[in-house]
Amino acid sequence: MIQFIPLDTGVTIDADGFLVATRRDGFVRVVASANGLQSVQRRIEVTRQPDTLVAPADTIRDFAYTLPDAASNVTTALSVTVQSFDVAGSLSPNVAGWVVRWRALHAGDTLEIGDSSLVALSDEGTRRALLDTTGTNGVSSRRLRVFANNLPAAVDSFIVVAEVKRHGVPLLGSPVRFVIHVSPETVP
Repeated sequence: MIQFIPLDTGVTIDADGFLVATRRDGFVRVVASANGLQSVQRRIEVTRQPDTLVAPADTIRDFAYTLPDAASNVTTALSVTVQSFDVAGSLSPNVAGWVVRWRALHAGDTLEIGDSSLVALSDEGTRRALLDTTGTNGVSSRRLRVFANNLPAAVDSFIVVAEVKRHGVPLLGSPVRFVIHVSPETVP
């Protein structure tokens, strides 16, 4: 039988092996033990219960791309913030360490992460990923890279969706939909 042992205060592990936190934020260390063997320590981030996904005021954006296609055909960050109604003991309602699912749609179809024929979602660098964990400020961001040479029309649009669920139920405000209207850059 595997037993989980917390090495820090502020958490307990119930009979079913679930970690129950009495603290609101921070990291705790846990080890597993079985038949006299012990695992290495694992750090687990404790966060408050998220309640709301907050969208920015500008969820409809225009983006001018260059032709021929260039690496600069990337939107500014599309960002959402995960917040909690539980602000006791903290000045910030923002929830760190929570998973946000991102996806891009074109003409009603979800574009797969490996499909870079039209667009791709990436982090602040160039790493493509549809899952992101909120930072210490509760923010998750993605950028949309437009592959201009492959667009079916010069003027087009894409929808980028950010979604957060807790126990399978969407948070208040989730999903957030960004509409990105793309068109070629005008030459003066």
